[in-house]
Amino acid sequence: MRRPLLLAAIASLSLGCRADKYAQFHPPAGDFSCEVPRGWSVYEDRQSSGYVAWTFAGPFDPDFYLGVPTLSVRWYAFGRPHVFRDGSSETYSSAESFIDETLRDVYGPKAVLLQPKHKVMAAGRPALHVAVLSPVEAPAIHNYGVLRDAEGRRIIARQHECVVIPTARGFYAIVYPATREGHGRYVDRFNRLVNTFALIKEGPDGEPVSSPRASKN
Repeated sequence: MRRPLLLAAIASLSLGCRADKYAQFHPPAGDFSCEVPRGWSVYEDRQSSGYVAWTFAGPFDPDFYLGVPTLSVRWYAFGRPHVFRDGSSETYSSAESFIDETLRDVYGPKAVLLQPKHKVMAAGRPALHVAVLSPVEAPAIHNYGVLRDAEGRRIIARQHECVVIPTARGFYAIVYPATREGHGRYVDRFNRLVNTFALIKEGPDGEPVSSPRASKN
């Protein structure tokens, strides 16, 4: 269930600030730390310890879907299903399968890879990065982040980036679900989150790992 964070956890955003623009974030499970935009709202979506997502929601921006720019950090345990509200589910055996299946099932054949799946370093370990531009039909009731294509159809031009960090038990996916028009506005926040992401445990209920020094911008 997606829910606002408890006040005690929200307070953690204001602690350990290294710059006025960012604040240090530590989830209650203590499995990671990162720097996120100061003043953004924080929401948790948890299904036991097999799937946990933290969403950071920014100020109103009409160029983003629903008018809200977001960043998210998601934990997926290998072989544990994440069930959606409609009853469907997703289960992954590797970080590679997460990216490949997302490209196929979410973005579809019309997607353009701005950055094909490639290796990067994040949290001091090998990770995967992908960036994609993919149009999708806009729901009739929504107007923010909506464009008209060459045929006059209402679409959302999704420009998403994702960095996936594998562990022995699962993986973290750091996602920036932007639009083509809004992407450049907050991509620095996404890069900051990725570059300051530090693993402390192998998932919310995992064993502690060595804490590599976070890379700098």
